[in-house]
Amino acid sequence: MAVLAAFVVPHPPLIVPEVGRGEERAIADTVAAYREVASRISALAPETLVVSTPHSVMYRDYNHVSPGAGASGSFARFGAPEARCSCAYDAPLRDELVRICEEEGAAFLHPYNDPEVIAGQGTLGLEILADLPYVDMIVVPAGGGGLLAGVACAVKQINPRVKVYGVQAEGADAIARSFKEKK
Repeated sequence: MAVLAAFVVPHPPLIVPEVGRGEERAIADTVAAYREVASRISALAPETLVVSTPHSVMYRDYNHVSPGAGASGSFARFGAPEARCSCAYDAPLRDELVRICEEEGAAFLHPYNDPEVIAGQGTLGLEILADLPYVDMIVVPAGGGGLLAGVACAVKQINPRVKVYGVQAEGADAIARSFKEKK
């Protein structure tokens, strides 16, 4: 499979009419850029579309592939819970990437549910303790839980008295909901 093209676009939530509520007129150039990119993608008729986001796990020396069959979400945290989107992942492409990794001896790492990833994330906790030896509380953003698990494990090994709290945005609170529902 060849790469046919690559596009980079901003992604302000205002571009979604249910969020912008008329304010999207202020970003008319961004809207026009999206339409142009969509037109070019349509003309290329790609077999697979790869989307990368800075809101996912990002590393300098490898690419992250999201686990699961797909993703879905809403714009509830922007005041528009009725605006929803979803997509199915290209399982054959993911499987081929995993096969190539195995064939070439490369490691396929889960973005948060992998002991080595969690240990690596824990180095942040060690840096915090090195810079702030008398810290009594650390607040960690929690998405999939890997960063929270890594920081908590490392910090608690060195100083069990430090309280480590995980926080999530109100509209992206999967861990909080899971805890409440005992799942």
